Amino acid sequence: MPVLFLILFGLVEFGVNVNDYQAMRQSVRDSARGAIVGDYGNGTCAPAAATAAANTAALQCTTRANASMPSMAVKVVFTDNNGSTDFSTDKVKICTASKARSITGIIAPFVNTVYLKSNVEMRAEKNLTLANAADNDPSGANWSWC
Repeated sequence: MPVLFLILFGLVEFGVNVNDYQAMRQSVRDSARGAIVGDYGNGTCAPAAATAAANTAALQCTTRANASMPSMAVKVVFTDNNGSTDFSTDKVKICTASKARSITGIIAPFVNTVYLKSNVEMRAEKNLTLANAADNDPSGANWSWC
């Protein structure tokens, strides 16, 4: 019976973390898509002002809200290759990281060092007003993987 419960709870824990990863991936894709067309956020995540820093903060907030993961770390990298006159090669990259979780605590020792990570890079479709910003990477890798 103990082995059966360990397997059962392990499957539940695995399913929860796969769901979190899928939510993270979808959120990163949706936020990157919004960013490349200049839609940085709305509602509670609307930019406070029309500045690059405010737009980036709104984009980070939107990414967390879309994934329903308020503690998720978000990094936004905006590459403006040609200045404000030509956006044809500009890119937006969004990276996220979050610690895997154990809801039952049974497999907590196995997921203590596991981090869910995702990143998406898309080409800009218009001139953007963004800045580079990053939360602290919870994995301690200083976003070197991004």
